Amino acid sequence: MMSLEVRTPHSEMIASAFAEVRDETNRRQSKRLNCSIPAQIYVKDDTHLVDCTIIDISATGMKLKHPNVTWLPSMFTLRSIVLKEPVKVRQRWNNGIHVGLELV
Repeated sequence: MMSLEVRTPHSEMIASAFAEVRDETNRRQSKRLNCSIPAQIYVKDDTHLVDCTIIDISATGMKLKHPNVTWLPSMFTLRSIVLKEPVKVRQRWNNGIHVGLELV
C-alpha cells in the first residue's frame, strides 16, 4: 500500500507543535499530582478573595481551575488548606478556564 504525504505551508509548524506536546513531560522540573483542592485567590492588595480549585500541584507550581481566570494579574497570592501559608504565584499560561502557576 502506498502512502501519500500531503504538505501544506503549516506542515512543519504542526509537526513541531506535536513534538513539543510529546516532549512536555520531559521538560517538567518536578512530578505533578492530580488533585481537587479548594483554594482562594487574593487580589487587590490581598483583600479580595475569589474561590477556585487546584487541579494539579507540584513542588514548583500548580494548575488552577475557575470559570473565568482571564482577569487575573500576572502575580497574586493564593491560599489553601494544603498550603501552610499564603503563597505568591506567577502566571505562566492562561486559557480562560485553567491557569498554570509558578511558585515565587
